[in-house]
Amino acid sequence: MPYISNCEGYGAYIPINKLISDPRCNFAKNPKSVSALEPGASGEGDVCDYMLKCIYDEDFLQNETLKIKWFQGHNPKNPLFYMSKYPLTNEEF
Repeated sequence: MPYISNCEGYGAYIPINKLISDPRCNFAKNPKSVSALEPGASGEGDVCDYMLKCIYDEDFLQNETLKIKWFQGHNPKNPLFYMSKYPLTNEEF
C-alpha cells in the first residue's frame, strides 16, 4: 500500500490483500449488487473501516530538502493513490 508504512501489526509494508481481508472487516454474508439502472437502490457488501497506527519514514525535522511533503502535493486531478477493480494497460499505468 503506497504512502502507508511501519504500521502496528503489519510492519514496513502492507499488501493490499492483507489490508482488505483483515479480521476487523465486516464481510457481507449475502452481498447484493446494484445496477446503474436502479437509481436509489441500496447494495450490500463488505465494509473495512478501521484505523491504523503508523509512523512516518521521513525525518521531517532533520531533512530540510523535503520542502514539500508527499501529503502536501495532493492534486484532486492526480490522486495520491487509486485502486481500480479493472485492469490497467501499460500506458494507463
